[in-house]
Amino acid sequence: MALPPPPLPAGPTAVGAFNRPGSPDRFRLEAELEAPRSRYILQPGRGGVIPAVLDSAVNSELPGPILGHVAVDVYDSPTGRHLLIPQGASLFGEYASGVVFGQSRLMVAWQRITMPDGRTLDIGEMPGTDGLGRSGFTDLVDNHYFRIFSSALLLSGVTAGVAMSQDVGTGNGQRVTAGSAMSQALGQQLGQTTSQFLQKNMNIAPTLDIRPGYRFNIIVTKDLVFKGPYRRAS
Repeated sequence: MALPPPPLPAGPTAVGAFNRPGSPDRFRLEAELEAPRSRYILQPGRGGVIPAVLDSAVNSELPGPILGHVAVDVYDSPTGRHLLIPQGASLFGEYASGVVFGQSRLMVAWQRITMPDGRTLDIGEMPGTDGLGRSGFTDLVDNHYFRIFSSALLLSGVTAGVAMSQDVGTGNGQRVTAGSAMSQALGQQLGQTTSQFLQKNMNIAPTLDIRPGYRFNIIVTKDLVFKGPYRRAS
């Protein structure tokens, strides 16, 4: 007699997790089609990308502000005819510094657009991506290999020195003198302190540097509604 197949595992990765319990029709979507709230709107998806260029350098050792500017004119999503964000508009955002070993991309969130005429638009925390749409920025990565391996070499030397200091006056029936005991204790304590310092020096996160001129995109994640098209000064 064939055994029945095992049940699907429960949890967020199970296929059944996509079915809403209690719904009369699991293929029915409650959301309805909505018209654009304005002709002058930039929406996620269709045309919801703001190409830009980085103005300030970025170093991942500390978090901080980041500056950029819009690289090309950005038009409305419904028609693509109304200019909403002109080329040259200033961008302000922030970048994170929580880099872990093996990481090569830096998370960036853009918060504000300043038009050439001085008007500003708060865009929340919209993410920055590279030209292919991958989240975060990547440019120069310093993994500190020289510092890590030099620390490992020094650590092996300290370990060997501590082991040799413990052998002084302990073999061939020799009596341990106060001087030799002191040197053993000093060598052991110094070795432990140095080892702890070197081990911390080996746990170094990579440093990510993004140079000015880096080209990126801001992905629009919420509807940006404008009162009207941008009018360039004549």
